[in-house]
Amino acid sequence: MRSYLRFFQDKSFLSAIFILILIEISMQFGCYRIFQKKTSYGANVNRIIHQSVNEDHLSRTNVLILGTSLAYEGISVNQLNETLNPIGYHAHSIALPGAELIVQSLVLDDTLQKYKNIEW
Repeated sequence: MRSYLRFFQDKSFLSAIFILILIEISMQFGCYRIFQKKTSYGANVNRIIHQSVNEDHLSRTNVLILGTSLAYEGISVNQLNETLNPIGYHAHSIALPGAELIVQSLVLDDTLQKYKNIEW
């Protein structure tokens, strides 16, 4: 048992854990974005999230489209809005091509926190 305690109290082990925690904290704050290629999947997801959450017309949106590449490429939001405008609705898409459920959930959470008028 003492050998285990000595291992966890070793300076090299503690310094490695400290470095890993610093890396994780920097990743949580988005410091990795400057290292992404402009055409990478991660950069594309960050661009779509930033555009979706920070657009002004989302304040009047009451229909939100969430999905993968089928919704991203297959739904024309402009045509949908032309059809929905006479009945008082406005649609917006936060679909991400190739997104997994966790990524879609994070985008939805960010959007719903900022815009309270979206009902779901």
